[in-house]
Amino acid sequence: MTRKRCSHCLHLLPPKQVKYHLNTCRKRRRCKDPDEKCEKDLSTCGEEEFGFESLNLDVMELVFSRLNDPVTRIRFSAVCRFWRWVARHCSTPQFPWLKLQHDCESDYIFFNLSDGMTHTFHVPGPKGLVCSGSFEGWLVMQTPFRFRKKEIFLVDPLSKVKIHLPVTTINDSDNRQTVLLPPMFVFYLSSAPISIDGAINNNCLVAAIDVMSNDLYLCRLGDQSWTRQYFTNVKHFNFEEIIFCDGLIIAIDSWAMKRVKILELVLESDHHLRLKAKRHFLPLPLFGVYDDDRDPTCCSNPFKWREELYLVFHEFRIVSGKFKTVAFHVFKLDSRWKLLKVKNIEDGVIFLVTDVPKCFSVRDFPPSLNLKRNCIYYKVPGSSAIDIFCLEDGKWEPCPSLSSHQRGRYVWYTPKIFY
Repeated sequence: MTRKRCSHCLHLLPPKQVKYHLNTCRKRRRCKDPDEKCEKDLSTCGEEEFGFESLNLDVMELVFSRLNDPVTRIRFSAVCRFWRWVARHCSTPQFPWLKLQHDCESDYIFFNLSDGMTHTFHVPGPKGLVCSGSFEGWLVMQTPFRFRKKEIFLVDPLSKVKIHLPVTTINDSDNRQTVLLPPMFVFYLSSAPISIDGAINNNCLVAAIDVMSNDLYLCRLGDQSWTRQYFTNVKHFNFEEIIFCDGLIIAIDSWAMKRVKILELVLESDHHLRLKAKRHFLPLPLFGVYDDDRDPTCCSNPFKWREELYLVFHEFRIVSGKFKTVAFHVFKLDSRWKLLKVKNIEDGVIFLVTDVPKCFSVRDFPPSLNLKRNCIYYKVPGSSAIDIFCLEDGKWEPCPSLSSHQRGRYVWYTPKIFY
């Protein structure tokens, strides 16, 4: 029995659709796993189509680390997908900057502590804006009192994004009368805005102090007006400092002769921006022995450090009719509203060069800056000099590396870069 031979025909299969990575070289080498492997190790995808055949991931990280200018880093991340991946995974924590006095009415100069470089950014808005506060990557700007059209907004100098704040306030709690907000405020934010949409930023509270009438105002981002706060049980309290801590709003009367005045403010409800106050009077710590004709005068400033609330006291002496700084003393405010003396803040360094003191870790800064731990960097009022006070031995020394020509106060600004 013979088997019938079948005829076989050869047919060419259609070319297989091969997925190539965006950074695959001209030889079009196929990635082993285009969906996952290329995202984890982009250096194995071949040579760059832009001609950088010899630049691997290690070299790209070195190049990116040499770019100190944030604008240059943003441009670096915009070249291609691989470079953006390098920028995201190689970026170090952004060090805070100091906003200096501006030379132009719309341009502001920022001083980078880590590299000693200055950067100039244009802030959109009318001319003559006044910076009345800052929080991380946002500046609080407002028009001066001489302007007919009042404007208050948050602005990111890098992205130029603006979030407007209300310019009216509910002045009367009974009649709900809405009037124009008084000028010249100092603003404090509970958290950084996460979007320009007011509904998303509903948890972000903004507190404002009228420096003329000593009134406290409160609003949420997205509100149409401010809510003026009334405290019937609080008299003769000067709102000097505001700090948000663990869901509380803590107000401090900075200048005190015999005791420290603190207001513990909490919201009466989540729907209404009405605060109820509880007073705390703490005995003023005594710093040494003084003569009767030279009684010490001190003021205190609050700051947060590792989720704890601290007070730094300025000890002054009146010399020739002027206040002269003698020393600083740091106290921690515990949960029982007691002041505990702190002589060592370990690797912390306190900056008293702005209206709002800040405490950082020396480990967060590059070693080239040579910051000293357990010290206070203090800007002398009315002078361009910055001095260093050591909490351990109580000695002073100059700091010429951070001194500048500016005599006024600085403003902290931490740029937020999104790649």
